[in-house]
Amino acid sequence: MLALPTAVGWLLQQPGLGFTAVTGMAVVCAMAGLVVALIGPLRRISASDRWSESEL
Repeated sequence: MLALPTAVGWLLQQPGLGFTAVTGMAVVCAMAGLVVALIGPLRRISASDRWSESEL
C-alpha cells in the first residue's frame, strides 16, 4: 500500500498521462473492489436459529 501514493505522484508528473491515468487507476481499483464485494458472501454471520452451532 505504501507504493500507491508514489505511483500516483509519478503518474501525475508524466506528460500525456497525468490526471487521466490517475482517474483510470481509481476507476480500475473501484471496479476491482466491486467485483470482490459481489463475489464474496453477503453474510458471514449465522442466522439466529443456528447460533448454538456456530464457533466464536
